[in-house]
This record gives sequence, C-alpha cells and structure tokens, in this order.
Amino acid sequence: ILYDYSVIQLLCPLLDLEDFRPRLVEEVVWTHAQHALLLLERHYRLHYTCRYQPALQMFVVLNICHLIARFFPAKPPNDSDIKDGSEAVTIGLEALQESNIGFPAAGALQELLRRSAAACSLRLPQSLDYLITRQRNARPTYSYHDFIDVCTRPSCHQPLWAVREKFDSKFAEDWYSQSQELGNRLPRPVRQTPRELLSEPDRGVQHLMQIWNLLNTN
Repeated sequence: ILYDYSVIQLLCPLLDLEDFRPRLVEEVVWTHAQHALLLLERHYRLHYTCRYQPALQMFVVLNICHLIARFFPAKPPNDSDIKDGSEAVTIGLEALQESNIGFPAAGALQELLRRSAAACSLRLPQSLDYLITRQRNARPTYSYHDFIDVCTRPSCHQPLWAVREKFDSKFAEDWYSQSQELGNRLPRPVRQTPRELLSEPDRGVQHLMQIWNLLNTN
C-alpha cells in the first residue's frame, strides 16, 4: 500500500500542472491507486482490520480515496474490481472508522474525506448514514484547528511533553545508579567551557565535535 502511494505521491502533482498532458501519467496513477485499495480491502482489512493501522497509512487511505474521487470518479463498466469515487470514499470512511476506535484523530480524517466527497458531488450509499450520524452526535463539527492539529502539530503524532510527564521524578537518579551497578562507566565531566575550547584551535575543534555517550566513554 505504501509503495503504491509513493508512486502516486510522486506523479500526482503532474495532474494539475499547467501545459502538461495528464494522459501521460493518468494510467500509472490510476493503476496504483486501484491496486492500493485492492490490497487494503482484500488483504489488509481481511487479515488485520484497520483498527491498529499506523497513522501514516491513515493519511495514505485519505489521500488515495480523495484522489480517486477527484480525478477518477467513474469506472469502466462490467468490472467489479475497479472502484469509482463513491466506492473508494466508502472504503476509506469505513477503514478510518475502525481506526477511530483506538485513535480518535482518525475522526478528523474521516471528516476531511467526507468533505472531499461533497466537494466532488459524490453520492454516498445509505449504509454510511450510521457513520456520519454517529460522528455528528459525538462531535457536531470539526474546526480548522482540529485539522491542523492532526496534520501538522507535533502534539498529535509526537507527544513528547506528555511522555516526559509520565517519567518518575527519580528517573535520572535511577538511571545513573543502575548504570554503575551494571558496569557501565559514566562519561567524564567536561571541565573546559566551549569558550575555553575555542581558544585552543588545535584541540578545540576535536572536543567540540566529540559526542559523549551516556553510558560509555569509549
């Protein structure tokens, strides 16, 4: 799935490029998008479900479904394996709903995909009414701040401050004491300041470029 999306991500900007003939890349982009949905529906969801899919794959599902809805909303007749815009959005919403159970940020991605379908004038099947209705009851609207939180702000995918708050107050002391008990030598304290090191051109650069290991001075 990620490999197919890497090809799509590389060629997709050419579909909107002025003075460029989209037919040169349409078939490649369309083929990889359809193959990614096939893998998601018939292999990944069948064996693993999407509840525990990584966050990166959630964005991949969102973007692939949006791509099909925008550029390839129709499909050739008599080919059930090919997904049109409505079918692609349906698969995406259901996959993100499974992820939303354990990763609430997927709800904002669901809303982005629903808005993409509305912007492309796609009619979604009635089977999705329970997803949209339940989502609106739980949280009536998603603001642009919610979308920014999910897509750009580090607190959503890299909660460093929240992790630090969970550390015990004696974590640093235990680290040093247990390191010595396990036979690991602590780094020697650097007695010279950076200003003093800069005054020694021969040795200063070597010391400034040296990275001390927390547990081993070698």
